[in-house]
Amino acid sequence: MKGGSSVSSFEIDGLMKACEARMVSKMSELRINSFNSKHVGAVKELTNVQKERHTLFVMDVKKVREDVNLKLQELRDDMVREVTVVQNDYATLHKKVDIICDAVTN
Repeated sequence: MKGGSSVSSFEIDGLMKACEARMVSKMSELRINSFNSKHVGAVKELTNVQKERHTLFVMDVKKVREDVNLKLQELRDDMVREVTVVQNDYATLHKKVDIICDAVTN
């Protein structure tokens, strides 16, 4: 070995393997980028569909909420009417009992 640097076959093998690893890594990266660029349009379309469906869902929920609130108000009104009827019946019954008690005690 005269005057120059020599590279052993072991070092050459190591360099070759490192080069192969970089090439495989680069090829994988290119494959992933290609896959992503092909599907960007589909992803955007699905995102738009999802937004539209979400908007419709929110509108449905608001309508159901309004319907439930209306039904609750109707039930409250019915209960108030029923309570008023029961209170009036109680007052009438109480007056009748007072009249009977007065008649019995006199």
